[in-house]
This record gives sequence, structure tokens and C-alpha cells, in this order.
Amino acid sequence: MTRPDRTQFFFDCTGYLSSIEDNNGNRMDFTYEVRKSQNKPTKFLRYITDPTGRQTLTIDYWAKGQDYSYIDDTTWEKKTGTGLTNPHIIDHVKSIKDISGRTLTLTYTDKGLLGELIDGAGSSQPKVFGFRYDATQGNKNVKLVKVTDPRGHATDLAYYDTPQDDPKSNGHSRPLPTASATPPPTPTPTPTEPPASRSAPPSPTPKTTPAAT
Repeated sequence: MTRPDRTQFFFDCTGYLSSIEDNNGNRMDFTYEVRKSQNKPTKFLRYITDPTGRQTLTIDYWAKGQDYSYIDDTTWEKKTGTGLTNPHIIDHVKSIKDISGRTLTLTYTDKGLLGELIDGAGSSQPKVFGFRYDATQGNKNVKLVKVTDPRGHATDLAYYDTPQDDPKSNGHSRPLPTASATPPPTPTPTPTEPPASRSAPPSPTPKTTPAAT
């Protein structure tokens, strides 16, 4: 695929992006790891190589059986575990490292939702972001309700309620008001005076001209 600026995008036989090349021949390559995920072969992006051959981004994933961390979505505390078997966490992005060595780490809840992101993990001044959710309406309608920044300041998110007269509200439609079974009384007509008779306009009186003498 070629853009108007002559940048070309190349894909492999399975539809994954394999490289991008600009009009000057600068090429960026995408390298994948092929392994089973949910019992089917899947490609996972592992790193991106720039035109000079440097790995600009390296991506790691949570794998089955390894020691792991997770966010308890009841207390919202970070906990650790061994022998990862949770399918909601397995194969999620674990860390992203750029060319300078700066690393982002991602920790998930036991439902697979992003619960914590650390920018600069392992450095002297890591920036920690926290995320909380409301799952009272079930896992298919989870809402992000709070984000905490590295200074501990929280941003709360609120959502509009579903209108009560929305037929999709709670899966039930709201009953419409029924019409009264008793018809309203018919108004009695008021008698009116007959119209006054109109008399014919008087005939014009003919004018007479005196005879000449």
C-alpha cells in the first residue's frame, strides 16, 4: 500500500505489517514471535528496527507460568503471584522499552483491565499511574471511573445515566400511559338567533328633466 507521499506499507501473507519504507528508502521493520494463544497460532510484535538497524521498541508479554503482579479490583492494591494461569492476563503487554532504555510496565486486574502503568520503571523517579473501574453492570459494561497521576491526584469520571424511558434500559421498556375508557362528554350546542332578514335595497328614483319652454 502506498500513500500519496510515496510512503509504502508492506504486509506478510497473514496480514501483519512487516515494514514501512518512505520515499527516500528509509525502512522500518517489524519483527514478530509466533506462538499459540488461546489454542491458535498468533503473532506477537517483539521489536521494531529503524533504518540504521537499531531496535527502537522492544515489547514483552505476560506468559503462562511466570511470576506476576496484578491489581486486586476489590481493594485496588497491587499483589504478586506465582505460576500465572489467568487467561485474562496471559499474552497482555507486560513492558515496552525504547531505544534509550526507558521502560513502561503494565499491570492488570484479575479481569484483564489495565490497573497500573509505570513510566520509567526501574529508574530513580518512576511515574506511576493508577486506574479504577466500575463493574457493577457486569464485565461487558465496565466503566473507567478514576485515574490517579504520579503525584497522587485523582481524576474521577462520571457517566450519563440511561434515560428511564429508553426501551433498552435494563432490557425492559417503560409502559406507556393508557387512554381513559370513558369518552369525554359531548358539549351541548348553544341555540343561536336566526339571521335577520335583509330587505332589498330601495330602487333608485329616476331623475326628471323639466321641458324647455
